[in-house]
Amino acid sequence: MITAVAEILPQLVWTADAAGSVDYANLQWSEYTGLPSSEVVGAGWAQVLHPDDTERTWAIWREAVRQQTPYEITYRLRRHDGMYRWHLARAARLRAPQDEKPRWFGTCTDIHDQKRFEDSQRLLVESSRVLAASFDLRRTLPTVATMMASWFRGYCLIDLIVGDRLERVAAAHCDPDKQALMEEMRGFSPGDDRRSPLWRIITSRQVEVCNTITEDVIQRGTKSDRHAEVSRALGGTGYIIAPLIAGGRAVGSLMIGATSGEPFEEIDARPVEELGYRMAIAVANARAFTEALEANRLKDEFLAIVSHELRTPLNAMRGWMSLLRAAKLTEEQKVHALDVIDRNIGTQTQLVEDLLDISRIVSGRMRLSVHPVDLESIVNAAIDSVKPAAAAKEIRLKSAIDVPDGWIHGDPDRLQQVLWNLLSNAIKFTPRGGEVDVIVRRAKGQAELIVTDTGQGINQDFLPHVFDRFRQGDGTTTRSFGGLGLGLAIVRHLAELHGGTVTAHSDGEGHGATFTLSLPAGSAAARRVDAPEAASAG
Repeated sequence: MITAVAEILPQLVWTADAAGSVDYANLQWSEYTGLPSSEVVGAGWAQVLHPDDTERTWAIWREAVRQQTPYEITYRLRRHDGMYRWHLARAARLRAPQDEKPRWFGTCTDIHDQKRFEDSQRLLVESSRVLAASFDLRRTLPTVATMMASWFRGYCLIDLIVGDRLERVAAAHCDPDKQALMEEMRGFSPGDDRRSPLWRIITSRQVEVCNTITEDVIQRGTKSDRHAEVSRALGGTGYIIAPLIAGGRAVGSLMIGATSGEPFEEIDARPVEELGYRMAIAVANARAFTEALEANRLKDEFLAIVSHELRTPLNAMRGWMSLLRAAKLTEEQKVHALDVIDRNIGTQTQLVEDLLDISRIVSGRMRLSVHPVDLESIVNAAIDSVKPAAAAKEIRLKSAIDVPDGWIHGDPDRLQQVLWNLLSNAIKFTPRGGEVDVIVRRAKGQAELIVTDTGQGINQDFLPHVFDRFRQGDGTTTRSFGGLGLGLAIVRHLAELHGGTVTAHSDGEGHGATFTLSLPAGSAAARRVDAPEAASAG
């Protein structure tokens, strides 16, 4: 009767004695494991039990028999295709006459998908807790990598996009003896090699699952003999790679490598993809926090500089005004005092104008009055305005203007402001006896103005930020050069409003700097057509 019922049940059904020796297994057992009934009986069934579950399984069985209590356990059984799947095994003692040996009736129910889902949810909850605990990615990401490597019984690599490179920030292996290899793997980050599988995933934004790591796969995914050697030593048999995407932006990649030989299933890719999403949000939040701290620091630094820069001319004016009121100055000293006061008024006026310009830029209220403009006349006017400052420092100011048809469309006052900023900056940072060269030319339909100096140059770390608002190479109030650090930010914005660009180049400190302003070039014909309209508009 029992066997007849057992044959129609979907579960794997068996009966065994107190020693765990199976004397009956239904047809489903043979179909699932691929073993004929003759190989299942006795202790033969244990050959499909996962090696890591064997000791625990027998211990719980013996305890259930000893206590005469129902037997219940979850373990992995090998399917006919070689894959291990989780099962819930339950058994109870059958009633039998006292003179018969006790027998147990048991079933095994496939709970693999349910268990993997529940386990993955616990993993995601714990990983999210770690990611939310701190904005310090150097601490949180290695911890999550270790958790992922342990859960998948393999290894984990996390790479983040930094600039235009993919940099490895975490590498962990479930086997402590292999962690040294993982540390070496951190040195094999893809960088800017767009042929890397990790870059490919970031570009496609699709999860990739591979269950066969061949020598060809290793060669295509490594960039040196040592890299390939380490990859082989890790013993990888498959991998899952997921892009890290938050807010529509890719920030990196997450790779899980299998070392057990068990193939990845579709259900395995889901938690990796979900964790990739959560990790991307954590990375974006951490970077936003860091940027906010930096912005706050720059704000405090800028306010200190503004206070210092506004106070300096005021102190000078106050001092000379006190002397003038005392009426103890000679006529020559009075003239000098008025010159100093006038010069400091000009300095303070320029500081206020820069602040107002930045306010207009930030609020989007900066407007241009565009007319046909002769670029050569504007360049000459700007050069004339800085000649006294150059002469005071014995700086040679040279120009080469080669624009036969130098008319462009622009706001003459704002263009002069751009050129004055570039030239005065060059003179400010060029030592006494140095040289500033100005070249104006046509290039690929653009009017180019190039200002080159032999000054102190620009630190390579600061160069990418040279046009940022409130940024200076030296942001202290005791720095050698004055100013608010707004001039080049204004230059960039005005250049962009004119449909142009401005770039900076320097070979480093002590090697001078070159600024190139490119503006869309007009034509003489355009000048003749537009000039009357401009005149009438005025």
